[in-house]
Amino acid sequence: MNSFKDLEELQDKETPSLPLGIKSNVHGQITGMRTMGEIVETYLSKFFSIISAVFGGEIDGERNTHLVTLFLPVKPEELEQPTFLQNLTNVFSLSKSPTLLVAIAVKDGTEISLKMNAKDAAKLKDNTNEGLLSNLDLEIR
Repeated sequence: MNSFKDLEELQDKETPSLPLGIKSNVHGQITGMRTMGEIVETYLSKFFSIISAVFGGEIDGERNTHLVTLFLPVKPEELEQPTFLQNLTNVFSLSKSPTLLVAIAVKDGTEISLKMNAKDAAKLKDNTNEGLLSNLDLEIR
């Protein structure tokens, strides 16, 4: 005697049979939800990105930004921000001038935090540009 087989037969007798269309209904609902999800992912995200850009947000290509911290051997009050940012942009051929977030006085000078797009940050951190950094008396922290 196989008790598991008997148990299965007993369970089949006790449970009522399900309507035939349940599997196709569930499959149809899942397919519909998947399609709606793809529509929302494709079109609604673009819509919100456009609305964000209209109200001053960043466009998708510029969204990937990095925070770069540099050290300057000058006091914060001696730092001319527009001139410094323009020089940095010109020397490293940056696509867009970085945004100066904060300048903090430290023991020997000033630590500044810059927000810039990812490609420009990569140019700044590139090992081949160490000479340019030293020419500007900058050090990456």
